[in-house]
Amino acid sequence: MRRTQITQLLQETDYGVDAIAARTGYKDGRSLRRAVHRWYGTTPSALRDMNASSSG
Repeated sequence: MRRTQITQLLQETDYGVDAIAARTGYKDGRSLRRAVHRWYGTTPSALRDMNASSSG
C-alpha cells in the first residue's frame, strides 16, 4: 500500500523525495530512495522521468 502511495506521489506531484518520505512514514529521503531502488531497480527521479515521458 505504501509502495502504491509513493509511486503515485512521484508520478502525480512535484514533491521532493524528502517530502514524500515524510508523508509516507520513511525516516528520510535516503531510506525512500533505497526502497524505490529495491522495488523498481531505479531512482525516484528516474521513475518520475519515465512517467513524464510516457504521458506525453
